[in-house]
Amino acid sequence: MKVIKPLKLGLLTRCLEFKGSYRMGASVLMHVPLTGPKDLFSEVSLWKLATEQLGADAAIDAGVPKLSAEFLVAARAFAPNREAVQACSVRVNFAGCEKTLHVCGDREWLSKSKPSDPKPFVEMPLDWSKAFGGVGFADNPAGKGATPIKSSDGEFFPLPNVTYPEHHVYSQGSPSLPAGFGPIDQVWPQRARRAGTYDDIWFKRDYPGYAADIDWNFFNLAPQDQWLTLPLPADAAFAFDNMHQKHPRLQGQLPGFAARCFINQRSGGALKFKELTMQLGTVWFFPHLERAILIYQGYCNIAEEDAADIEHVVIAADHVAQPRAAAHFYDVLARRLDKETGFMEALKDSDLVPADLPTGMDADLEADHVMFSGEGLLRANLNRKHLREVLAARAEVASHGLDPDAHGPPLPEPEDPAPDLEHLPQAIERLMAKAKAQREAAELSRDETMAATAKHTGRRVGNRRYVLL
Repeated sequence: MKVIKPLKLGLLTRCLEFKGSYRMGASVLMHVPLTGPKDLFSEVSLWKLATEQLGADAAIDAGVPKLSAEFLVAARAFAPNREAVQACSVRVNFAGCEKTLHVCGDREWLSKSKPSDPKPFVEMPLDWSKAFGGVGFADNPAGKGATPIKSSDGEFFPLPNVTYPEHHVYSQGSPSLPAGFGPIDQVWPQRARRAGTYDDIWFKRDYPGYAADIDWNFFNLAPQDQWLTLPLPADAAFAFDNMHQKHPRLQGQLPGFAARCFINQRSGGALKFKELTMQLGTVWFFPHLERAILIYQGYCNIAEEDAADIEHVVIAADHVAQPRAAAHFYDVLARRLDKETGFMEALKDSDLVPADLPTGMDADLEADHVMFSGEGLLRANLNRKHLREVLAARAEVASHGLDPDAHGPPLPEPEDPAPDLEHLPQAIERLMAKAKAQREAAELSRDETMAATAKHTGRRVGNRRYVLL
């Protein structure tokens, strides 16, 4: 399977078997800003963001189309005005769904029913380690508050930092509902019970596919109170309270992009080019960074379990209100498969993303850009040195009363600025045309030289014979 994609989009595919039939799920990923102009950041920065904020082993999606849309938030609570507080609330409002959590400073039980005063905080992670749970508490073994903790100072019984407003912990050891905005591990009971039954009947009838009684909401990562109706609006409104270091309320709208996904599938000996229906099903928010990852999903039936019948996948992004015709993307595929020029076409992101996106570099990639810019700096220094030497030589010629244009070295031609990726194909084409012209001129000069030599020696060149006079 050959994938045709722009540098700004990511693609995940996953083949699945259910009741003897095969499907391939396709997920198109976009990394977008929550503030400022509408834009698409690079796929490189997408995975960099996910790794830094979620961990190297975290999965941002299961790769299987969902029955329900969802949103997840990787965030921190910030005290208003950056002034330390003992407690505050954080709130998310997205696509008509509102969720509020209570955040409190570190506490411990002084007695069975008396907690200590909360320690003031300015910033608090909103992950499962701060929610109710702990060792032996299956619904959140990563949390705190369900069991005592041993330390160098002895044993103490902490309280969770993050709770639902209606599910406070009122006494030591009393259970509570874990509260958070992040993904639920697939082995935790609240998610695992949706996986279906994998017994002897499954082994004999459905192996290696999914169980016949699977609840497809198993593939939703978020808590159920963050599920929404599919598809999510491409321009859905969002608002975050006390989840940004400078703005007590961060609000806006999604950028209104549509994901496009096409496949070239072999059927009956012929290739059929068709578009998959893609829906925005998952949004990962990173409000403190003013970023989000959008995940659009679709699927197709496949003839083979490894999707060997799909030869090409083309993914792209459009504005929802300005979708391009399927013929445009078929043409892009044909041009990128061209053996002579396809490598240059692969650099043209504008064929597969909206043409009006900002052209500036993603700030997250600036470090890498600077890392590789040393070669350009060295070349610029060498050019300046060469220019100084030429000017000095021309000045020396002029000091003897001679014309430097006639008797001195010529001034070097100004060097064209290095092209960006979008314009690199045109630059390569110009260089190839220039090289071809130089090669043809050299060949012509060689032929003329050989002809002149043969004319004076009587040698044959081509069909002509020149005789020495």
